[in-house]
Amino acid sequence: MSGRYPKEKRPGRYYSLAYPQGGWKVLATRSIRHGRKGLMLLRLSNLGIFKVIVHRDFPLNKVARVTIKLYRGGMLYVIFTVEDYEYPKMPRTGRVVGLDVGVERLITASDGWFIPNPRPLEGVLYRIRRLHRALSRKVKGSRNGRRLGLGWLGLMNASPTSGGTCTLRLVSTWR
Repeated sequence: MSGRYPKEKRPGRYYSLAYPQGGWKVLATRSIRHGRKGLMLLRLSNLGIFKVIVHRDFPLNKVARVTIKLYRGGMLYVIFTVEDYEYPKMPRTGRVVGLDVGVERLITASDGWFIPNPRPLEGVLYRIRRLHRALSRKVKGSRNGRRLGLGWLGLMNASPTSGGTCTLRLVSTWR
């Protein structure tokens, strides 16, 4: 048991809401994008009905908790925590490949194929600087300043952190 005070969370980073057992219900599901993903209608008590894109199949009767997270960029994620479920294992292919993880290139394979190192900040740095200049001209604490700081600037600051998901998708689908 620690004798410390609770760690204070930064305001506006993300907000979460958890449904431990009940309070949610799946109304309908169907497959989209040629069967690779699914679309689910999810009813949450006191919030309403949401369309959720599901990227992985899971048994609905083994869901222990549903968490809804609202991130700074305005993105809303629904997280289903599943207990005691064995995901199907991938079949062995019998192929062997050597991988090198580096700084100049993220991954280099033994056959010469490589994934370049992601630089997500370079793509949005110009827009972030421009929005910061616009924010500095606003009256501190005003509605326009909050709208710019929490809205557009929050979205631009959130996009470099989510830039890793593109790289993870690239690495995971490598053939």
